[in-house]
Amino acid sequence: MGKVLALANQKGGVGKTTTAVNVACNLAERGYRVLLIDLDPQGNATSSVGLDKRALDGTIYDLLVDGVDAEEIVVRDVRPQLDLIGANHLLAGAEIELTSLTRPQMRLDAALTPIRDLYDVILIDC
Repeated sequence: MGKVLALANQKGGVGKTTTAVNVACNLAERGYRVLLIDLDPQGNATSSVGLDKRALDGTIYDLLVDGVDAEEIVVRDVRPQLDLIGANHLLAGAEIELTSLTRPQMRLDAALTPIRDLYDVILIDC
């Protein structure tokens, strides 16, 4: 079962995304199977791996708010050994929408459980 690491800090501009993307790419280059999750509405981790955040078929918003299966929104092999669950501006409204749902704090954990065995490391850019 893959280790889950979250990079978080209240303050913006401290290098969370840069660190998350570089650690994810470095681990992938070393042969680890990595899932990078962009949990920031700005979607900079998504853009940093070369994807257009406006053109994604599914994002972390769909997983958290709409309950879409993680496997449906994972973008495979954005780099060798590196997959991504992307984000875009829709995520900004998710906090309000999640408050009306049952046990919102457990949604990410529950959604990742079916795919954790596919990865050595899951990195979350918060």
